[in-house]
Order: sequence, then structure tokens, then C-alpha cells
Amino acid sequence: MERETLLLEPWNKDAEDPETLANLVVCCLHLGKPPSRLVSQSRLAHPDHVLIKGASAVEREL
Repeated sequence: MERETLLLEPWNKDAEDPETLANLVVCCLHLGKPPSRLVSQSRLAHPDHVLIKGASAVEREL
């Protein structure tokens, strides 16, 4: 929970930062929270980010 709080501060300053978004997605997954809103935001803003490419590859396999 503390890490999520620490990530929210930079996210509030720059909600488009690709690394902050990626870290928040991973944090949500570890906490059992749905990251769908953050993933959607990342997909729109940074479709070439390694996290989005990986998620898309997994989705194609399903």
C-alpha cells in the first residue's frame, strides 16, 4: 500500500509519464486491484511501451 501511495504523487504531477503508469499497473496487480483504467490510459498515450506490447501479446494468446 505504501508503494502505491508513493507512486500516486508523481502520477498526480504527470499522469502521462509512461514509467509511472507502468509501475502503477504492476503495483495494482500485486495488490489485487484492477489496473484496467491505467492500462487503457497507457495504451492510448504510449502504445509502444514494453508493458503494453507485452500485455497485447498475452491478450492475443488468450
